[in-house]
Amino acid sequence: MTEKELKDTIIVTGWKSAYIVKKNKSKDLMSQVRREITENEILGLIVWYSKNKFQDDNSDEYVITNSQGEVELTIKKGGVK
Repeated sequence: MTEKELKDTIIVTGWKSAYIVKKNKSKDLMSQVRREITENEILGLIVWYSKNKFQDDNSDEYVITNSQGEVELTIKKGGVK
């Protein structure tokens, strides 16, 4: 994608899916110019982020919190299988 195209896109979550979407002026309707982000893409990003987080923080787990600071998810380092 070009820099211009990247500036014109956002990630939007739906009930059961996430999308890369072209921005539009409507606050209520999602643009028809969109692509669903696949489960494999999402999981790949989580694995990539986790490997870096474990290494950078020298830890075996980290937590994801919501805007109120409540823990939503704990990610723990697993063994090699």
